[in-house]
Amino acid sequence: MSSTNQTIAETLGSSISKIASDVGALAGRVTRLERSLGYLMKMNMIRSDRDNDGVYRKVSYYRPDGTLFQTSQLEHDPLIPVVNGVYNKRVTTIYNKQGDAIVDSWSASISYDADGVLISEQIL
Repeated sequence: MSSTNQTIAETLGSSISKIASDVGALAGRVTRLERSLGYLMKMNMIRSDRDNDGVYRKVSYYRPDGTLFQTSQLEHDPLIPVVNGVYNKRVTTIYNKQGDAIVDSWSASISYDADGVLISEQIL
C-alpha cells in the first residue's frame, strides 16, 4: 500500500473510531435521560393551600423516595393585570436530590380566556 493510501486509511480509521465513540457516549446519555424521565413520571403529587374559592394554590411533587422535587405556587402579582380575580402568576421551584435546597426557580404570567379557562403561561 502506498504511503498516501496508508495515510488515508489511518485517517478514516481514526475518524470512524471517534464517531463510534461519540455515538456510544450519546447512547449513554439517551439511556440516562430515559431513566430520568421514567423516574419523573413516578412522582407523587400533593395539593395544598386551598383558598376560599376551593382553588389549591400549591402543588408539590415528591420523588418515590419521599424527597421534595418541585413545587408550583399560584400567586397574585400586583405588576400583572388581574382578570376576573383569578391567579395571574405561577412560581415553580425545583429542589436538589435531598429535597432541602432550591436548585432552580422561575415565574410565569398566567392568562385566561373569557370563560376563565387557562390559555397560556409565559415565563417572566
